[in-house]
Amino acid sequence: MDSTLSFHAVTFLGGDLYHENKPSRETQLRVTRLFRRYCLNDRPVALKFLSDPATNFSHSQFPNVNYEDCNINVGLPVFSIHGNHDDLTGKGLSALDVLHESGLINLFGKFEEIDKFVVSPVLLKKGTTNVALYGIGSQRDDRLCRAFKEEKIRFLRPKAEKDSWFNILVLHQNRSRRCHDRSTGAYLPESLIPTFFDLVIWGHEHECKIEPQYYESGIDVCGDGFYIIQPGSTIATSLCPEEAAPKHVVILSIVGRKFSSKPFKLETPRQILFDDLSLDVTPPLGVTKTHRVKDMPRIVAKKVDEMLKNGKKYRGKKQPSLPLLRLRVTYPETWANAMCRRFGTKYIGEVANPMDMIAVKEFKPKCARKEFKVGVTTYGKVEKTTTLEEIVNNVFEKFLLRLSYWYKLFVVFPNYQLSNFGSSAQWWLHRADWLAAFRWKSLKSERRREGSKGEGTTMAARQSSAKQSSAATSSVLMYMFIYILTRSFNSGSLAQQHRSSISCCTFWFPIW
Repeated sequence: MDSTLSFHAVTFLGGDLYHENKPSRETQLRVTRLFRRYCLNDRPVALKFLSDPATNFSHSQFPNVNYEDCNINVGLPVFSIHGNHDDLTGKGLSALDVLHESGLINLFGKFEEIDKFVVSPVLLKKGTTNVALYGIGSQRDDRLCRAFKEEKIRFLRPKAEKDSWFNILVLHQNRSRRCHDRSTGAYLPESLIPTFFDLVIWGHEHECKIEPQYYESGIDVCGDGFYIIQPGSTIATSLCPEEAAPKHVVILSIVGRKFSSKPFKLETPRQILFDDLSLDVTPPLGVTKTHRVKDMPRIVAKKVDEMLKNGKKYRGKKQPSLPLLRLRVTYPETWANAMCRRFGTKYIGEVANPMDMIAVKEFKPKCARKEFKVGVTTYGKVEKTTTLEEIVNNVFEKFLLRLSYWYKLFVVFPNYQLSNFGSSAQWWLHRADWLAAFRWKSLKSERRREGSKGEGTTMAARQSSAKQSSAATSSVLMYMFIYILTRSFNSGSLAQQHRSSISCCTFWFPIW
């Protein structure tokens, strides 16, 4: 479960209540028991629900908040969005929809359209404090980022006493840049979030940053900035440095437009011990790949024992006795691989993951790029060309000389000239344009005849027409290439006795 946040009388969840999209029956049973034990009771709820439940929960057949349902007694309301693990599939349903329909949670932040987003807030009131809760369930980061940039996302705000509402945004997206090849970066930049929000609860990120971080906007449009709380995951789902930090939840107290947070450390998550070990040892001369670093098992065992000893000092009373351990060992590739599984058998009963507690990484220096050589001649980059003939000549020269068979042909026919390829290709480009225009005209005529017979062609007829067009285009290209090679070879001063061999080579080339 990611990003748990309590508001005295209500609990906010930032997604990923389940780690899988289709949780097992045992998992669903345990979750249902927990909700019934801690959320269903006779304790009165002092929160007033002011927004339209039919708008906030339009995905449900029960358009009302669960603690106002007269058929069940809810003492602790839970509001949750869906994450990327328990995301929507099939008909737009997730495992959280089952909990919502059963009245255990209030699922919000679902959208039917993926191109445009209209975010309607959940309006809550307690005494003189008004809270507007906005939710955006897990979306593709690229799509959501483009929606913010193209202004295809709208946040509806209450008309009455607009400045008296404490605005909270709960979302489940990547916070740091994940991809440098995409223009969006596969994340949601903080600069795209409107500044009228007072607090942003950031889900999805597993690293715990429980202290509120203030983001100051550089553009004074509507407000000057907002706070971000990243509670992180409540349990470890991977062995990485971010997961090794202590897990927390936070109690949020709101009075008017001001808030205070009080973090609480979780005492039951399994302890994670993470460290790195670098063996920067150069092997002596004459050592083969089968040799390992001298005393390598002893060095690794000493490091593991040190990690276990330090872990016992900070282990809580309610934490499991067997911790999760991950030691990343880095050494040069000139040494043989370490036997990680065999080494882990020594620590069965001391760690929870003995077979994968050691991760080996070989240090490989960057290799210089090798140049391709044919015989004794080295071919570098193709020089800048300006005409079609020069481009074709350079490409064919580089390609043909790389093949040993064709290289022998150049020896047999020394008077062959590569320049003929360029002129032949240029000649055929004009013919190819004419053939393409002729083919397009024929296709249009066929479609008109088919259209006059009925209201349109069927899918099978369209696919057949596309296949015929593709086959015709392939045939034209094949014969065009045969003709180029034939004209190029025959234009050279070749002996009459080699005509048959040239024709065979020319015919064989496009088929290959």
